[in-house]
Amino acid sequence: MEQQTPPAEDSIFEEADYSMEGYDKHVRNARIMLYILAGLVLLTIAMVTPIDQPAKWFTVGFIVIFAAIFAVLGYWSKKKPFTAILIALILFVLLQTLSAIVEPASLLQGWYLKIIVTVLLILGVRNGKEIQDRKKAFGK
Repeated sequence: MEQQTPPAEDSIFEEADYSMEGYDKHVRNARIMLYILAGLVLLTIAMVTPIDQPAKWFTVGFIVIFAAIFAVLGYWSKKKPFTAILIALILFVLLQTLSAIVEPASLLQGWYLKIIVTVLLILGVRNGKEIQDRKKAFGK
């Protein structure tokens, strides 16, 4: 006797009901900003003033590591947008705080760019959470 698979049940929801349309825009913008941020962090290597050799290499290594972290978080935001963008936001705020402690004048340098980055990451976190929850609810 051959076992038959039950027919697929029809859902009361349509594909459009759980579409990510509208939410993905902010997550995509946050992802793009993470890649831009990685590039901008790498650009700061050019600003490293000639100092004694070990300190210079430490500074350059620190910059490269943070640029790589932002790039990896940008890539990871395709799979886990909420987690990746939240980590990036925390890291960005931490870097700005550290920078302000070391050099208080840096707080005002590029303030408009810092605001744009922060707003885009916050919007990405909000909508990333919604996307992850919907994906989990519908098994995608």
